[in-house]
Amino acid sequence: MSSKQSHFSRLVLMLFLFYCNSLKSQDCKNYYYMTNNAEIQMTLYDGNGAKSGLQQWKVSDVSKESGGFRSTINSVFTNAKGEEIAKGKGVYRCSGGKLMADMRMSVPQDQLKDAEVGNASVNDAFIEYPEILSEGMSLPDAFIDMNVSTSGIPSTTRFEMKNRKVVGKEKITSDAGSWEAYRITYEATIKIKMAGINIPMVMRTTEWFVPFFGVVKTETFSRKGKKQGSSLLTGMKS
Repeated sequence: MSSKQSHFSRLVLMLFLFYCNSLKSQDCKNYYYMTNNAEIQMTLYDGNGAKSGLQQWKVSDVSKESGGFRSTINSVFTNAKGEEIAKGKGVYRCSGGKLMADMRMSVPQDQLKDAEVGNASVNDAFIEYPEILSEGMSLPDAFIDMNVSTSGIPSTTRFEMKNRKVVGKEKITSDAGSWEAYRITYEATIKIKMAGINIPMVMRTTEWFVPFFGVVKTETFSRKGKKQGSSLLTGMKS
């Protein structure tokens, strides 16, 4: 191969890689987590299907980083009466063919009321969603440690997501739209350590995730299979 041909081949390869990276960046921008100033509403329901409140997200500070994007999300939980019960803040990242979701945003809202989420210890507290999913795929576990104050008594809480697995695909419809979503199941464990005593709580959770868009629905059950609550994406504004 001549030097001109070699130079041309390298140039074609560079252009191809640039094109692929551009496509991935555009895919990142399709996530509602990466849409600047977007407002997302998740309606919360109790175990009987009655509306129990809202989780409202506001996306801001979307910026480029390391071949992808990052954003800041502020969330507010309100109960059925419209009263604010908790706030949260997290960072989302999208690069390298995966979405990294800040785990602080997934802590159950009844725990958020007391958890000092902003003081969570520094660890890899992100939930990983590959851009390509298939039925039967296993996904990485995740955990986060937090400082909690319950009735003025300091304690620590570890929230874990274990045995995450893609178990199917189905259509989810709400007032906000209709999506073909992958169904992901996992075991959610909350371990509270207070005054030297460990208090574990185990739940079975299912979430419906749409690649290049986001989570559109969740359901939580007790270890014995009793439904405890659910959420559904019911509103979006950008």
